Amino acid sequence: MSSRVKDWVRAWWKRATPSRQASTILIALAAIGILVLLLVRKPWQWNLPTSGKMRIVDYVRIYSWWAGAANVVLITVLAATARWWMRSSAGGLFHLPRRPMPRWFLPLTFLAMVVCALFGAQRLRQSFWDDEVYAMRRAIHGQWRRNDDGSVKFRPVSWQETLWFFEKPQHQLHSILTRLGLDAWRAMAKPGGLGFREDVARLPSYLAGILSVGAIAFLLWRLGFPEAGVLAAFLCVVHPWHIRYASEMRAYSFMLLLLPLAYLFLIEALHTGRWAWWGAFAGSLFVLMYSNALHLYPAAGVGLCGLAAIISRWRTPSARIQFARFVVVMLAAAMVFLQLMLPCVPQFAEYLRTSAVRGSLDGRWLSSYLSLLFAGVPWSSTGRQVSPYMELYPQALSYPVAFQALVSVTLIFLAVGTHRFIVQGPVHRAVAVALLITAPLAFAISWACGNYLFEWYLLFLLPGVIVLTAVGLDNARQALSRKSRALALVVVIAFFAAYITLTTPQRRWLLHRPLQQIRESAEITRPVLDPFSKTNQDILTASFIGPPDPYDANIIVFRSVRELAALIARADEQGKPLFVNFGFLTTAQMRFRSILNLINDPALFEMVAELQGFDPINDRYVYRYKPNSAAGRDLTQEFGSDF
Repeated sequence: MSSRVKDWVRAWWKRATPSRQASTILIALAAIGILVLLLVRKPWQWNLPTSGKMRIVDYVRIYSWWAGAANVVLITVLAATARWWMRSSAGGLFHLPRRPMPRWFLPLTFLAMVVCALFGAQRLRQSFWDDEVYAMRRAIHGQWRRNDDGSVKFRPVSWQETLWFFEKPQHQLHSILTRLGLDAWRAMAKPGGLGFREDVARLPSYLAGILSVGAIAFLLWRLGFPEAGVLAAFLCVVHPWHIRYASEMRAYSFMLLLLPLAYLFLIEALHTGRWAWWGAFAGSLFVLMYSNALHLYPAAGVGLCGLAAIISRWRTPSARIQFARFVVVMLAAAMVFLQLMLPCVPQFAEYLRTSAVRGSLDGRWLSSYLSLLFAGVPWSSTGRQVSPYMELYPQALSYPVAFQALVSVTLIFLAVGTHRFIVQGPVHRAVAVALLITAPLAFAISWACGNYLFEWYLLFLLPGVIVLTAVGLDNARQALSRKSRALALVVVIAFFAAYITLTTPQRRWLLHRPLQQIRESAEITRPVLDPFSKTNQDILTASFIGPPDPYDANIIVFRSVRELAALIARADEQGKPLFVNFGFLTTAQMRFRSILNLINDPALFEMVAELQGFDPINDRYVYRYKPNSAAGRDLTQEFGSDF
């Protein structure tokens, strides 16, 4: 480009209005998009499978093109309307001044984050549990495969799988960050054996969980409640559900961080009206949605909160300008999300047609969810008055008066905090409604569609409950402080002491025992977990449901009595010990009754270990075959040929 042309471009750019500059940039992006769409293969030009299952790459080839086409149209619309949404604004819609930050706020918030870090550090090296195992196997790490000759080979996941595998919903952004972390660690440490470490894989979630404690404190400070912010930070730290998901290798800790940040950025955008804060708001919403597609619900709640706040000031001169900025940034976040996630939509549609999503959201489910929301454990998984598992029902029976009192006081604080938000003003009111309404809305939609939800899918109600409960507790503290500061302090300490006492058993379990002892079950059967260790060649391990992935690379998966009988014959012939390692007993009793009857025959097998999980579904069992005990017996005829 000649210097004369460059000078002309610079001069034109200086003379152009901001709206014309924005239009020019968007038109250039649309032109580039059109060029790319024309140059690459179109969806109808690929040789796609006419029958059977489509590959991930097929979904990407088809739906990435259509997402690009849709985004080109949307970019063109934005370019054509730039004069409308690029108008200058005199300021924000609301006067939401920042309250001076008390000197004790940062030290106490930092202390809460340190305690969260110390709690989470104790969980980093624990065994993966089933949900984490599936993500490792299908989207982050890979899986071991046995060859016909008995050797094993590792099959790493491709980046296509990390980015777009969605046959069972995955947490894309979390998978990307976790894989990058593991790849960097492997490049530096060059480990042998299984090629991963739990603490390295959990590091992104762990860091997000620590930051979430600070985020919720800063949100309440920005809303004018610094004291409640500190209380909320410490409520997060001691809440068992937060302890669990602040370090679990999934994207839930990202939500715990990003949801308060999204509200924080929205408040700044409504206060200042500046593009920077609107952009930060849109960015946080995109990251929230991309971390887990189910987080569309809380993201929609934040968006509706912003819309409601703007509409409440519709008669003010700058309302339409701020509404335009709100629409543009929301549209920008949606466009990026569409481009990255549209190839996942048909996979998710297929998943919704399977029986895996069907289930009843009945009163038992609701009691379990509310119990988890309150104390981090289900109400009752066994129905027993005395249970070895983590359940709230036995605790409620043991201390009925204290339990009912704590529940009642917590509900009062929640109601008072909600009321305080509602009377504070339109922004606070919209925040309170958005925090509380999204989970019931998600429940109602799933119930109407007949789809089952695991309780932790609605974890996004927890930040709202903690925020409003902390505000209610702080309101009581302020009221009592007018009479006696000592009494106010005693009430706060008593509430925390009562809650910590109630939740100590589940907190102790989470900090010192894994949810599911998968690695421990593999360690019982093998002296070392290195897939290529010579010691492992002299041991046979097998599983028919819930194999100990990813810890036992040499595990043999069988599905029938006939296959197990063949393994028993092989163990006798080669003189090798044979272990059967499995989980999900309830499902096994329904699908593999014949196999269970065989391994429960005391003449053939002995139970080596019953490894208790956080709840019954997470129990694991290890059986050992008694050498030569099957001699002369036709096991297939005796126990049935199939499951």
